[in-house]
Amino acid sequence: MMELHTRVILAASALFLLLNGGVFQANSGDVTSGFFNKHHQEREFVMKETALVKGISTENQEAPLYHKIFEEADVTLGESAQEVREIGDSLIEEGMYNGSYYFDYGTYTYFVDPESDEVNAIAIKAHEMNDTDWELFTSELAYTKVFSGENKMDNMWMDIYETSGGDIVIERSEENGEPEFVWLTVNGLFQ
Repeated sequence: MMELHTRVILAASALFLLLNGGVFQANSGDVTSGFFNKHHQEREFVMKETALVKGISTENQEAPLYHKIFEEADVTLGESAQEVREIGDSLIEEGMYNGSYYFDYGTYTYFVDPESDEVNAIAIKAHEMNDTDWELFTSELAYTKVFSGENKMDNMWMDIYETSGGDIVIERSEENGEPEFVWLTVNGLFQ
């Protein structure tokens, strides 16, 4: 009985060494190294493709249109009010709106939370986005909608989409009307 036990242990150990030898010595040329190299490459490919599908990797991915429109903004979410004031363009108007300071520079209007002194929203007038493919724009956001309804304070229809880079808010004068304003906000600002 002891002899059988010893043979099983030796056989298992030999199999273990054989298989690990193929993994750790990929250039050894034995039969197992080809199997493990091919298996590793296939697994790596599947993991890479899965990551791309799930949106984990940005490798070879272009930024979605809804974030591209804010790439030209001089300031991004989370930057300070001082950085907004230092924008080189002419300030058209500033004031208070819904508890935030706003700075209108024409194409982009920046909103600053007075408590944190940081930009919490950026808005652009839709007519400034003449070449935007609105069908593509909204289709990219299709599965991220978290709210759709009337903003009674401003008498506008709002659609809010939650993205990893912040919420995208589209305001229209009526439910299915043309977009009038598009906002990029910190997540949850309008909810």
